[in-house]
Amino acid sequence: MSITKMSLVNIVGRADLLDKALEICLNKIDFHPENASFLSKFVQSSRSSIEYNYADTLSKLVDLAEKNHIRLSFDDYEDYSDMFSDARVKKYVDQLFEQVGKVTAERLEHEQTVKQYDQAMTQLRHIIKSDIDFDELFSMEYIKLRFGRLPVDSYIKLSFYESAPFIFMPLDRDEEYYWGIYFAPKLKAKETDAIFSSLYFERMWLPEYFHGTPRETLKQVEKEMEEHTLLMKAADKKLKELLTREKPVLNKVYSKLKFQAETASLKKYIAVIEDDFHMIGYIPQNEEKKLRREFDAFKDIDLSVSPAEKDSRFTPPVQLKNQRLFKPFEMFVTMYGLPSYHDIDPTPFVGVTYILLFGMMFGDLGQGLLLSLIGWLMYKLKKMELGRILVRCGFSSAVFGTIFGSVFGFEHLLDPLYQKLFGLEDKPVEVLDPNTINTILLGAVGLGALLIVISIIINIVLGFKQKNYGRALFSNNGIAGLVFYGSVLTMAVCKMLFSVNIVNPVTILLLIVLPLVLIFFREPLGNLVSRKKAHEKAALGEFITESFFEMFEFLLSYVTNTMSFLRVGGFILSHAGMMLVVFTLSELSGSIGSPFVIIIGNLFVMGMEGLIVGIQALRLEFYEIFSRFFDGDGKAFEPVKVQYEMKD
Repeated sequence: MSITKMSLVNIVGRADLLDKALEICLNKIDFHPENASFLSKFVQSSRSSIEYNYADTLSKLVDLAEKNHIRLSFDDYEDYSDMFSDARVKKYVDQLFEQVGKVTAERLEHEQTVKQYDQAMTQLRHIIKSDIDFDELFSMEYIKLRFGRLPVDSYIKLSFYESAPFIFMPLDRDEEYYWGIYFAPKLKAKETDAIFSSLYFERMWLPEYFHGTPRETLKQVEKEMEEHTLLMKAADKKLKELLTREKPVLNKVYSKLKFQAETASLKKYIAVIEDDFHMIGYIPQNEEKKLRREFDAFKDIDLSVSPAEKDSRFTPPVQLKNQRLFKPFEMFVTMYGLPSYHDIDPTPFVGVTYILLFGMMFGDLGQGLLLSLIGWLMYKLKKMELGRILVRCGFSSAVFGTIFGSVFGFEHLLDPLYQKLFGLEDKPVEVLDPNTINTILLGAVGLGALLIVISIIINIVLGFKQKNYGRALFSNNGIAGLVFYGSVLTMAVCKMLFSVNIVNPVTILLLIVLPLVLIFFREPLGNLVSRKKAHEKAALGEFITESFFEMFEFLLSYVTNTMSFLRVGGFILSHAGMMLVVFTLSELSGSIGSPFVIIIGNLFVMGMEGLIVGIQALRLEFYEIFSRFFDGDGKAFEPVKVQYEMKD
């Protein structure tokens, strides 16, 4: 149970070296900045070392890269510092943007022309069989013509307009349309257009470059289309060569712009006094030597490193540090909150207890191994942290499944194993045996009581560690609460299991009454041992009333929290009961349907009970265990980093 040790870093240097300091803090180490606003009374100006707006230039560069499918990445620009002055970077991006824009516009122009020619060829193919001359059609002075297509149903209706002053000449047709031209006198053109519009005629415009017959025009259009296609490909090649040639420089420019744009937001943490900058933050203790090495090259930057707790104006951030086995369970801890810097990291305790509780409630060798496989796939394919938790819980379920003798609901499949390896006549635990049920339920309550005692002990240790003696000695989760709860449990166990009665006036007075009195007066007693003065003196009646109801709540919580662990035993029984139902249904399904019922039943039980067990185990962690020692008021360690990778 450990939290990464932090060091408080104070960096002071010439204002013109601020970017160098920021580059080290952002790219070389894990640096958590703190606001240096407490120095504001000394700040004579709020000027920043960055006057140039990098965000606009960066946005232009990223836009150019995305439109041309270029994936920019980090490239060290340290050796090119002279080349990458603010003005030169902006000029370079603007010039490249203009060059790419010209080539792109040229390519787009050819592409649009190719599309126009493609549409023209579609029209020509519908009239290719005709021998009309476009030059003669376009030269008519008193006759108007319209080229387009008419639905087959509408073509039939043309017979209703025999007396109308127009002629429709069909040139081609398919199942849905007639392609053709209608002619009308110039003075009757509007009337004719209205008629054909009512017949759903779709006009297609004939380009002015149509000359001669359709066959002659088609050849000319194909030739022109081929030329523009080649020009479009040439523009593509030119653009590709340009971007390929500039890619190395682009990465360096992008890296500088990205760094400068993102560090601009970091300036709010920094104070500038006259010609010096002041930057304060936290780093992991194990990176202290690395930080000193990085700043050794700068004589005009002073670096001071002190313990995290030295400056009371700042709260040290928290970074959890756990072994690989328990690392995934940090997700559950952070859901509840983070421990403070001086607290204990409960992740290993959570990991052990969660794996134990889940495995007991979901005890099945086959289903447990399958659950581990599913969890492994979830993490490998989707990088889901929950998958790593399922792997561990699945193995725990397999272990308890072996003890319970359950393999995909087959309760006696492992009997030969017990007989040969362990010399047992039957499996160790017969879950649904009436004589075993009470043992399972009482065992679950006993396990819960043990976990509660451990949680109280952790709280006591934390109280002494933080020098909060009232919490350690007199609270319901302190030594007074431990004595009361432990005494009640001991008295109950001695009476129920060993028929020994240790309840007498002395034990009641010392182990029951005295701890309750100490808990009742925990606040004034805590102030007394800590030598603290009460903030407000409450009225005696108000104090007694408030303490009485709090005492009632504490006593009730001891009972409810302990009995809450009955659900562990309940789920052990329900799992076996549900699989019994599955096998009963399989027997009723006959020899053909039985395998399908068993498979579907196992999948159903795994899905439903796995979800419920996971939630219930987490509930026990949060309400019965965490609440006794965990405050969750820590501040997360959030090192600032420049994200150079472009998002998909």
